[in-house]
Amino acid sequence: MKLDSLSDLMQQADIQFTVFDLGRRINRISPQLFSRIEQADVAYPYPFKQHAWIGLVGWQNSNKKEHFIWFIQLPLDELGLIDPVARDEIVQYLVKQIENKLLLKTAEPKSPQKGSLPHGFTPGEESMAVFHSKVSLLLGHPASKHYQPVRDYLTGKQGYDQWAFLTVQGLADITSRIDEENNQALLLKALPNIPETPFSLICRLLEHQAINDEIASSLIQRITSESNSIESNHNKSTELVAVIRGVSFMQNIEKRQSFLQQVLAGTAANDIEVLAAIAGRCWDDLKTQTLGKMFLTALAANNQGQHGFDNIVVDLLTLPGLREPIMSAMRSPERSAELTTAMGTFFSRLTK
Repeated sequence: MKLDSLSDLMQQADIQFTVFDLGRRINRISPQLFSRIEQADVAYPYPFKQHAWIGLVGWQNSNKKEHFIWFIQLPLDELGLIDPVARDEIVQYLVKQIENKLLLKTAEPKSPQKGSLPHGFTPGEESMAVFHSKVSLLLGHPASKHYQPVRDYLTGKQGYDQWAFLTVQGLADITSRIDEENNQALLLKALPNIPETPFSLICRLLEHQAINDEIASSLIQRITSESNSIESNHNKSTELVAVIRGVSFMQNIEKRQSFLQQVLAGTAANDIEVLAAIAGRCWDDLKTQTLGKMFLTALAANNQGQHGFDNIVVDLLTLPGLREPIMSAMRSPERSAELTTAMGTFFSRLTK
C-alpha cells in the first residue's frame, strides 16, 4: 500500500476520521481543508510554535465504539506548510499498523514511546480533557463520570466554596455540552459566584466553544466595574486574562471586538499576560485596522519591554492572514514613538 497522505490512507483503508487542531484552539478541521493542508496547497491555519498540533480520531464500519486516537505534531516551514517528510513517516508507520491489523488495537498512547507513532505528542491536562469531551460528543458517547458532580456543584446547593473536588474532565464535559440539558442556565447562575480558581478554569475551557452573548456577558461582568470600565488591579488581572480567553470564540464578533477595544484603552493594556492572551486567542480580531493599531501600540509599551514585544510579534507573523495587517500597522505614519522604537529594534535584530 503506497500512499502519500493520511487522507488517502484513511480512504483506502475504509476508515472514517475526524481531525482536530490542538494548538491554539481545540477545533475541528474539515476533511477537505485537511487534505489540502497535507498536499501543501495551503498553509496550516493554526500554527503554534512552528508546528501543527493535530488530534486524529478514526473508526471503521460505523463502529464508533472501536476507535483510535493519535496525537500528531507536524513541523511547518517558514510559509506555514507542513513538512512532507514528517507526513510520509507517519503515513508509512500507519500503513504497517493497518497491514498488521493493529490500528484499532493501539488506541490513545498515553505518551510517545520508542516504536510508537512518529512525531507523536501528549496534550496537556486541560487540552486532553476538552479533546475527550468533544470526541465523546462526536462518537455519541455519554459524558464522563465526572460530569454529574460538576452539575451538582453549579447549582450552588453544596456551597460555591466546595470546588476542590471538581475535575478538569467534568468541567470540560459541561462546557462542551453547554447546549444540553440545562447546563447553560447552571453556568449563568454560578459564574458570578464561584471563586477565582474554578472561574478561570471554566473560562479556559470555554475558549474552545462558540458561546452566545449571555455566557459572554456573564464572563465580562466579572471584571467590569460599576463605571463600566475594565479594572486593572492585582486581584483582577488573572480574571481579566481568563475572560479574554473565555470570550475569544464567542459568536458575536462585534461585541468581542468592542470588549477588546475597552481592554486596550484601559490601564491593563501594558500587561504582557493580557496582551499575550489577546494575541494567542483573539488573533483574527487583530486583522482589523483599529484593533491592530491599538494592540501594537499597547504592545510597544508592555511591562516586559522589547523581549515581550519581539516574542508576540514573531508569533503573530506566523499566522495566516496576519502578516500584512501587522506590517501595515507598523508602517502607519500615525504610529506612536514607542512603537517606532520597538519596531526598529525588532527589525534590526532580525537582520543580524
